[in-house]
Amino acid sequence: MKWYHSVRLKIILGFTVVIVPIVVFLFYNNMYSIRIVREQISSNYDNLLQQYVQSTDQMLNETGLYLYRFVNDPDFTTLYAFGTASNEYYLTKIRIMSKLTSGIGYFNVTSSIFIYSPVYKDLLLASSEDHNRQTQNITLMADKLAENDDGKWHLMETPDGYAMVMIAPISSELIAGVLVHPDKLIAPLRSWNLGPGGEVAAMDSRHTLLSNTRISADIWGRYAEKKASQKGNYLLIDDPRLSEKMLLVKADSAATGLRLMLAIPETTILRGLPFFQKAIYVTPFGVLAALVIYFLILQRILVGPFSALVKGMRRIGQGKLDTRLPTARKGEFAYVMAVFNDMADQIRSLKINVYEEKLRVQQAEYKHLQVQINPHFYMNSLNIVYNLAVLKDYQTLKKLALHLADYFRFTIHSSRPHITLEEDLKHVANYMEIQRLRYPDNLAFEISVSDELRGAAIPPLSIQPFAENAIIHGFKNRNQPFHLYIHAQIAEQSGEREAQISIRDTGVGFSQEWLEKFAGTDWRTIQDEHVGIWNVLRRLSIFTGNKARVRFQNADGGGAEVLIALPLETRLGKGGENHVQRASGG
Repeated sequence: MKWYHSVRLKIILGFTVVIVPIVVFLFYNNMYSIRIVREQISSNYDNLLQQYVQSTDQMLNETGLYLYRFVNDPDFTTLYAFGTASNEYYLTKIRIMSKLTSGIGYFNVTSSIFIYSPVYKDLLLASSEDHNRQTQNITLMADKLAENDDGKWHLMETPDGYAMVMIAPISSELIAGVLVHPDKLIAPLRSWNLGPGGEVAAMDSRHTLLSNTRISADIWGRYAEKKASQKGNYLLIDDPRLSEKMLLVKADSAATGLRLMLAIPETTILRGLPFFQKAIYVTPFGVLAALVIYFLILQRILVGPFSALVKGMRRIGQGKLDTRLPTARKGEFAYVMAVFNDMADQIRSLKINVYEEKLRVQQAEYKHLQVQINPHFYMNSLNIVYNLAVLKDYQTLKKLALHLADYFRFTIHSSRPHITLEEDLKHVANYMEIQRLRYPDNLAFEISVSDELRGAAIPPLSIQPFAENAIIHGFKNRNQPFHLYIHAQIAEQSGEREAQISIRDTGVGFSQEWLEKFAGTDWRTIQDEHVGIWNVLRRLSIFTGNKARVRFQNADGGGAEVLIALPLETRLGKGGENHVQRASGG
């Protein structure tokens, strides 16, 4: 049975067909839930960020309006009217510092508000950061400040990093300005619940990173211009340099031209879905474990007993009738195996009975064949006695009587299932002596056998019919000499030893018609007028279990030759030299 027809494979496939769609559905449902959560979270953060940017832009715009109010403020316009050494100058500076400090407190996203006189190199500054450091930075930027007094926000590089600066001219001697550091601008965003590892960044239009973050600038820059997802205003940052995936939300400031971005770790986004997060990794192992347990259970209660039953049936089919199955199991298979064992016992008993009956039939047929051959020789012998009596050759008749006595004594005791090759050849010699008395001048024979083959078992009367057939059909010209040679030896055939017996004569040989008939006929099933040959072949077949081989051919020097090959399965006699018996006329 081929493997793809096995019950085991069908059970596994059936289980897989049921489980795989469920697993696929769980994965799809999990991924769908994750996508929905991403879209919802990103939408919420996007709305919050947009609102923050709008409120920041509004505050920065108001800061610009706040600067332009200085133009009509007499404290700013008359600051240098009385000279820098007058008391009025110092009192005015005090009032201006009070106004600048008030502005810093109101506009909390600003880092510094200042006024600067390029003419007098005079700086008044209110700052929410390090005052001295901010004073030093703005003093170093003084020349650039005057170049950007157009009332717009400009990105400028300071010794402490980048800063957004707006300059408004008050008079020919004085300018007012606001400085905003990007880190100050995005500081409120850092207080949002972005989770561990969450980051905030500010970039300009050229993707220059303006704030301090733990994420490298090239990662921010790579995703800054990518188009957001169509299902939500977010991008998914998947960079091997990061410990996990992050969700990116961004918004542009209309007032400053800056781009504010939030990076939220995916674990923070999906922390509301712990079951689905774990299911991604646990489900395959759970399904695999369930499949293994299911298979082990099926192996024990179904597949194992069924496989044992199939193997037992296969062994019974191969003739191994002692095969039995264990019956310790419970349930339906216990009954099936018990029935199988009973069936095997019945088949074994039936086969033994059939075999014994077949042996009895073969033995009866074997004995019948042995009895069948005796009348055939008996009639020929009577013809010889009659001819000698007519010729009144009493000396020859006495010799004939002795040989006939030996011959019929052998025939009477030939009911044995087998004899030795030596005994059968002695019987052939008696027969040939009888025939030689009839043709003393023209008939001769020679029998040689290896001493090692003398004890080989052979059915009685296995060689004599071929010798008789040679005289009847080969010795047609009674006036010409006729020789019969019988030779037995041991030979190797396909690595096994066998006895090879050759019966060869110098007669007319087989005709082509008879050779073709011998080659194409199964002599073990068909008999015709050659009853003696059929009889021998049939008995050899029964005796050797269809292992005997008989071939008919014409000898190289003329005459007919019969070759008999028998397996050596019985004890052989001992000896080394060949035993040769010769007899000739004259």
